[in-house]
Amino acid sequence: MATEQGQKSLPRYMGIPTFMRTPYHLDPEGLDIALIGVPYDGGVTNRPGARHGPREIRNQSSLMRSIHHVSRIDPYALCKIADIGDVTFEGVFDHNAVVRDIESFFARVHTAGVI
Repeated sequence: MATEQGQKSLPRYMGIPTFMRTPYHLDPEGLDIALIGVPYDGGVTNRPGARHGPREIRNQSSLMRSIHHVSRIDPYALCKIADIGDVTFEGVFDHNAVVRDIESFFARVHTAGVI
C-alpha cells in the first residue's frame, strides 16, 4: 500500500501516476511545494498534443530517483512536496475561460502559501 512517502513502495506501473511518485493531494494546504499539470493545447495551431504533456511527464518521472546523484540531497526529505493534479477547465474551446481557470487554480495554491 502507498504511504505518505508517496507510491515509492509500489512497482512503477501501479497506482495513480504522480510526479516522481510523490503523494497525491487534492488540497495544497500544508504543502511547501505543489506540483501541478496544465493539460492544455488550445493556443496551438499546428502541433496539438501538449495537453498530454503533464500525464507523460508524470509517467516518465517515475523512473527518476528522489536523491540528486551529485549533491546527494533529497529535497523530499527537506520539504513537504505533493502532486496536486491538473488544472481542470470548464470549456477547453473558450480560451479566455481557460485562462481564468488556470489563474483561479494557481491563486488557490498561492493563497495556501505554497510554492
